Amino acid sequence: MKLKKLIILLLITLFLAGCSGSDLTYVVENDPVFTEGKPTEIVLRAENDEGEAETELELTGEMQMEKEDYGTQDVEFTNHGDGTYTGSVLLPAAGEWVLKVTTLTDGDTSIA
Repeated sequence: MKLKKLIILLLITLFLAGCSGSDLTYVVENDPVFTEGKPTEIVLRAENDEGEAETELELTGEMQMEKEDYGTQDVEFTNHGDGTYTGSVLLPAAGEWVLKVTTLTDGDTSIA
């Protein structure tokens, strides 16, 4: 059986007001695709309000569909030290998924 790859729609840009008063912007750098039974990779780039890469964040994510009830899917992100963070998630279906990012920096937690 041939598996179809379908583009997963994520929020392309996420904004986060950090506890330090500066804004962080998260941009999805890749085109995540759904393949049944295989993890979907998500690559995020994090920047501060001056456009500089944020390299020392701890990120986790939670994905869910707005129009269907598949529950939430957790995403653990790996920091690559250059402002990019990758994570993978095994999604139960293709469709429009919303990613909520939780950021831990300097002991403070923020959610986008």
